[in-house]
Amino acid sequence: MTIAWYPCSFKDGSFIKTISENLTMRVECIYLTSPLEWDQFNPNTFDGPYYNSTKQIPLTDLHIKRLFLSNLPPGNDSSTKHIINYWLVNGGGGSQYAMEKFGVSMLEEIVLNNYHKIYSNTHPIMYLFQYRGAGMSKPSIHCYTATNWIDCAKELIATTVPSSTDQSLRIINAMTNANIAQDLQYQIQYSINQSQPTTSTSTYIYGLSQGSGIIETYLTIQSINSQLQIIDGIILDGVMSIKDSDVFQNQIKNLNHRFYLYLSKCQQDQLCSKAFSLIIGSNQDIISVTLTLQTLFQTNLTNALCTTNLGLNNWDLFILIANQAIEMITARPLPAILIARLYRCSTEDQQVLSQSLPIMINVAQQSTAKRFIDPPQQYPNDGSVLSLTIWSDFIGLNLNENIKTNSTFYNDFCISSNVLNKFNFAPPGPIPFCDETQVSKFNYTLPSVLKDVIYTRNSNYCGKFEVSQQSFRS
Repeated sequence: MTIAWYPCSFKDGSFIKTISENLTMRVECIYLTSPLEWDQFNPNTFDGPYYNSTKQIPLTDLHIKRLFLSNLPPGNDSSTKHIINYWLVNGGGGSQYAMEKFGVSMLEEIVLNNYHKIYSNTHPIMYLFQYRGAGMSKPSIHCYTATNWIDCAKELIATTVPSSTDQSLRIINAMTNANIAQDLQYQIQYSINQSQPTTSTSTYIYGLSQGSGIIETYLTIQSINSQLQIIDGIILDGVMSIKDSDVFQNQIKNLNHRFYLYLSKCQQDQLCSKAFSLIIGSNQDIISVTLTLQTLFQTNLTNALCTTNLGLNNWDLFILIANQAIEMITARPLPAILIARLYRCSTEDQQVLSQSLPIMINVAQQSTAKRFIDPPQQYPNDGSVLSLTIWSDFIGLNLNENIKTNSTFYNDFCISSNVLNKFNFAPPGPIPFCDETQVSKFNYTLPSVLKDVIYTRNSNYCGKFEVSQQSFRS
């Protein structure tokens, strides 16, 4: 495989997008070879082309995509004084497709604010990070026919390397957060090496949801291994935490807690708070109004014309609806508007809600319906199977044990299986092993096939969060 950037298409199939009359953006892709396991290698110095040619070790080919303004392309010619690399790391599943729209909008904002003219010698590049195992990365792992995690585990073992169960498990067990984090470090270093030393390069990393946990792991591993990589800034848009003490407090958030975290952000965001205030028509803050609305639901005192008559019968259903919008960056003001209309319930609100609320309820209920974990038609925008990494690395950290062999943890965790249906773990729904045959003190056990695909945590990094201040240039 030749390692070089090549012209590729946006996810809609186009090769060029027009921003304004004389300004366009383009996209390039590359496959970058990394080791299947990073244990003995330094991401800052790994020689991908060499190992790609010699095949001395098991490898994985990572698909990278970058977006840029056509008149400010990647490169280090004499006119380029400064390159800014923005790395966009998606949440659960790790598909780069989901971040493409975000990268496009960032370039559009640069043009809208005339930064491309003010800083004409600065080239902004949007890198879309792809998790190993997902989408177009090779080898890729998918559950195209399974609708629950136990069947998914069986499918993974049978299809990753059909001729060898051992090889399948070796690849599946290498899809760890530690390996993914070091893939990120390796790709960032590759992009830096391409522009330096002739051009000044800045690096910023943005992590969404589970991507924030990947970035925390990225910072921790390089700090512990003294393999520091100099970057300029990090933005974490999520509540993921890799620290032992944070697991149940901050990491495994149920929908209600996660929703109130959104409200606190909305209250501080000018556009979101303005959207709420325009409808509510007073200076009441969104959190106080929402708490009151929650009480009205719990005491059956909401205005039926805006709730129960339209099918919104309880607070849990409202939370499910609201969280559908929170997941979508462009739709995040919608829960604030919905809260205001439900609370006020004027004649206008009743008219709006009568048209929109049944649609919202239908969409929310579909999100909990049984469905394929990785629907085949979503390729290459897939990777939901990589939600297994959450279980392998994060769930059992507060026990200071390896959850792969700790059956007691699963039993303790599954004792409140009805409550777990409200937890936002992975798209296919509640933890599957909570429905297993009663065999132990707390009535549940972990199926052996699911235990096989969950990897062994790396005790050197898991449960720790370390950041060397020397990693940051500014």
